[in-house]
Amino acid sequence: MQLNWEQVVEHVSGKHPNVGAFLEMGSLVGIEGNQVMIGYPASASVARSMMDKPATQQVVVACCSALAGQPVKIRVVELAASQTAAPSPAQARAARARSQKDALLEQTRTHPLVKQARDVFGSDVVDIRQAERKETT
Repeated sequence: MQLNWEQVVEHVSGKHPNVGAFLEMGSLVGIEGNQVMIGYPASASVARSMMDKPATQQVVVACCSALAGQPVKIRVVELAASQTAAPSPAQARAARARSQKDALLEQTRTHPLVKQARDVFGSDVVDIRQAERKETT
């Protein structure tokens, strides 16, 4: 069975944001047969306890079954400290945002006008923010 975990989380978050927030904190540990195993670190005990509730699991099972095209069961587990799992969707999104910000910071530092200002003032660019675009009507 093939299942795109980010798609599952996105689908659940779209229809049930309260469940999606807790699902985002977990990671797909594996799929065995028709059973999807979701792991949570010990630090996410609240999310794990919410995912242990039958009503919450029903939402996730329905989504997984629809996307997989077959009946699916889920199992929620606590990850051992030594156990590694794929990054959670929230962690993956944060890593992408960090990577994009780092690339934009480097691009800004190498811009000729910024380089000139850095040389004149003897300083460095330490943070950047994108300005909000105002649409004119």
